[in-house]
Amino acid sequence: MKLLRKCIRELLTEDSLSYIKDMVVAQESGEIDRDLGVTDWEDYEEKTNVRSKKAAISQSKQKDLFRKHADHSWLKTLNTVHWAMSRADAGTLAKLGSKDELSTTMSLPGESLRQYGRGRVGLWIKGHISWATNHQDSTWSGGQDDYNWTPQQVKSSGRNKRPMNIQWQFADDWQSALDKGEINANAKKGLPVLGLDNWSPAKYDSNEALVDNWSPYAIVMTGDSNDILSKLKSNWRGWEKDIRSIEKLAKSYGIPVVGTDRQLILPASQTMKSYLKKLGAK
Repeated sequence: MKLLRKCIRELLTEDSLSYIKDMVVAQESGEIDRDLGVTDWEDYEEKTNVRSKKAAISQSKQKDLFRKHADHSWLKTLNTVHWAMSRADAGTLAKLGSKDELSTTMSLPGESLRQYGRGRVGLWIKGHISWATNHQDSTWSGGQDDYNWTPQQVKSSGRNKRPMNIQWQFADDWQSALDKGEINANAKKGLPVLGLDNWSPAKYDSNEALVDNWSPYAIVMTGDSNDILSKLKSNWRGWEKDIRSIEKLAKSYGIPVVGTDRQLILPASQTMKSYLKKLGAK
């Protein structure tokens, strides 16, 4: 068993080392231009540089390296939720294309679903993770206004996103680790989430994954499912407007509604009022 664990650790470390080697080469050669990434709001608000065609090529190249080195079998086990902004109506999550790449939060199987900011309603999706980081600012994928998709792109491959943040990697900084074939835990956590070895989600902010070729799994309401059901039973009128919107969204996808504890609030294709009656509500 100890030998197996050692082999697994070595394989995970190799994923990180291989990623670093390729990223250093790409940045040293200029294939990925470090100066064309978003590192703060000043960069983000400067429209021409970090959103140019040249910047898009550098930023997108990171996804190629992620695809090459990530443990995609492990990534498939993560739960991913795309959230409506805090004051947005649930309807903003309707009519999303399954080929459109969505920004999501990530959580481990068995954990509560991770909320984004003050988001109240989310769309739990199952799909392919094309990029993942422990903190959303290490991705900085922006909004739809930051992209210039052509009608042909939307039709053929959907609205693809990219990590606008480019983490600087210098050969001298990594030489000792590359020579030893070992990376310390803190250094691993600063890399993209290539696998379990790099998993260390931000405690007070959101992590981020880009997910494409997805299918809807459930609508998510923030909170414990039992608490939400109790509030609905005791104060239906106070919740009715919001619930009708969520109910309509769930019906459009043909999926259930759950809480962030992953437990059922409303089965698929049922109305909330009729379901509450089944649960004994007056």
